[in-house]
Amino acid sequence: VRAGKVVIDGKSYQMPCNEGGITALHSGPIGLDRRTWDVVAQSDRHIHFRCTLEDGDGGLPGNRVINVTYSVENECLSLEITATTTSPTPFSIAHHPYWRLGDAAQHQLQSDAPHYQPVDATNLPTGQIAPVNQTALDHRNARQLDPGADHNLCIASASRATPPPVALLHSSNGQRHDIH
Repeated sequence: VRAGKVVIDGKSYQMPCNEGGITALHSGPIGLDRRTWDVVAQSDRHIHFRCTLEDGDGGLPGNRVINVTYSVENECLSLEITATTTSPTPFSIAHHPYWRLGDAAQHQLQSDAPHYQPVDATNLPTGQIAPVNQTALDHRNARQLDPGADHNLCIASASRATPPPVALLHSSNGQRHDIH
């Protein structure tokens, strides 16, 4: 969020800035990645974490409860994230899984995303949506990731009973990893 300021129902809220004082990235310097999460439930196939943020925490309104569940079924690792709040508040949970599946130089990403969100000089999305055609972000056919890419891919949505993977990661050993 530029300058850490958000306006909700005509009222301004100030989030703490953590990127050179010009943006509030991931809810500021004490984002969810720096919090202690409670383990709510666990088994040999899943673990459920919860984090609670009080009204005003991070400069935002509403008591917020975030639940994260990792589960494993067969060879599939799943992640479910849900959140509730007692007041209107901005919410966009970002998950940055840096899973290492071997030599990263041997991986190729494939995604049907036809568009992406350009960023400005401070690495914030501009609000525009641009086609991936003839850019390093065009992964409609499997290709290596550009190490400098830090953009949102815009996944086309379709109403289906079972949604397809949003991306496929192809590794050098012939394995294919679906990302849902």
